[in-house]
Amino acid sequence: MSFHDNKKRSAKDAEQQRRNKERIAIEALRQTETYLEELNDIAASADARAMAFTGFAGVMATLFLTLAPDAPSPVFAYIGAISVILGGIKTASSGSPRGFYSAGAFYADWEEHIADDDAFLEVIISQAKENDERIEHNNGLLEERASSFQSGVTLVIFATLVTMLIQLASELQNSGI
Repeated sequence: MSFHDNKKRSAKDAEQQRRNKERIAIEALRQTETYLEELNDIAASADARAMAFTGFAGVMATLFLTLAPDAPSPVFAYIGAISVILGGIKTASSGSPRGFYSAGAFYADWEEHIADDDAFLEVIISQAKENDERIEHNNGLLEERASSFQSGVTLVIFATLVTMLIQLASELQNSGI
């Protein structure tokens, strides 16, 4: 094999490596965009659950407030209603709008790359890294909101059960059992 043949082969190998790196980077970018889309679906489902549970909390608070005047222990019925309302507020806030990133970018985000005549591979890698940061941000928000939702649910369920048990105990005591 001559020097000229080796040089041709080297150039061909280098081109193949460059194309392989581009394909990998494009796939990585696609995967980060898919992940961002899935996080948005997860967030939308979490918001729906939060709002549905908030509705339940509203129903329970309304029930306690409506029945409180005739309850065996009205004060505890009012306290229970207030606690359920606070838990409902906590669950509602877990489903409120947030600074969530979605997949994709504005054209303006790419203009500098075009103006600077950046290499395609570098641009794709840059966007994939930016998506990684967006994913971390979204995951952090989801964790915060999940914690808020869980504490709201716990408060609503605890307040509901305690209020019902106090009312039951008061009724039993008042009836002499």
